[in-house]
Amino acid sequence: MKANHEYVLRKCNLLVGDNARVLDYGCGKGIIVEEGIKRGIDFLGVEAYAFGSGTNIKKVVENSDVLRNRIRELDIEENIIPFPEKHFDLVVSNQVFEHVVDMDTAIKEIKRVLKEDGKVLFIFPSKECWREGHCGVYFAHWMPKCRLRYYWLLLNRLVGVGRLKRGRTRRQWADFFNNWLVDSVTYRKISEIHSLMNSHYSDLQHLEDDYLSFRLSRANFTKIAQFSKVYPFALISNFIVRKRGSLVIVAHNSI
Repeated sequence: MKANHEYVLRKCNLLVGDNARVLDYGCGKGIIVEEGIKRGIDFLGVEAYAFGSGTNIKKVVENSDVLRNRIRELDIEENIIPFPEKHFDLVVSNQVFEHVVDMDTAIKEIKRVLKEDGKVLFIFPSKECWREGHCGVYFAHWMPKCRLRYYWLLLNRLVGVGRLKRGRTRRQWADFFNNWLVDSVTYRKISEIHSLMNSHYSDLQHLEDDYLSFRLSRANFTKIAQFSKVYPFALISNFIVRKRGSLVIVAHNSI
């Protein structure tokens, strides 16, 4: 299981305890949902199938006896979550909000389905992140769609840098991501994210140091992990995770 998935599952019990109902917003093929159910968590999911590989994802869900009645389709036009108000103790979202154009509407809708004392756990990159995680190229998302970005992507691909190659030639890969970074992702500055989150939720906390500690422990760097959450090392941990990976945010539903 990927580290992000394991981290989310472990935080579920710590944030809301046993007997909680949890929603995975943008759950994809339902990996977290399925594993959460195995661990005794009342997990449900919502996913938009309208774009990209959504049709294949939907088939995986529909063919699964475990997930078929646990994952519902998100109304992508209205951003409506097909669950009633105040239904969940916790809503988690792993690497989703960089793909959401209207984040304000999305987090309002998440607030609607949260109980009054509910919480959210969101993991996703901000614009300040150095490495664009989908193509694996540093600073690619900082550039506008242009020939310069195309050649930057191509240069990185020529020296062996890059992800999700999927049989494309180097030029095809560079051209694909030059377009994809416009069509499929929306990166926001941390200040904008804080403003959006604080307008709907309270007690916003960053857990990047906690996330790095988890990753280090998982890789058997236990002693280093112990220091990663201790001041002033926690500041370094936060910097590393935000620049190399993602924000890790926890907040409470504000009544």
